[in-house]
Amino acid sequence: MECFVIGFANTKKMGIMSLIIRKTENPMQDKDKQIQELQKQIKNLKQKNLELTVENEFIKELDALVAQRTRNQKHKK
Repeated sequence: MECFVIGFANTKKMGIMSLIIRKTENPMQDKDKQIQELQKQIKNLKQKNLELTVENEFIKELDALVAQRTRNQKHKK
């Protein structure tokens, strides 16, 4: 973890408390978390895309069957 001292500019506003050393998270950890989150989103989007592709193919086949049935009924009359 990185440490830093809050600047002297804040001493007028906050007094001595502005000089306290504070710990911050490692910026690489933030990037790793962002990368993991993006990878998770990509995985979810790929799964949703696959589901929608399968659904779309099913609807196309169903539409073709309905159209064929409609044509067959017209020929019988």
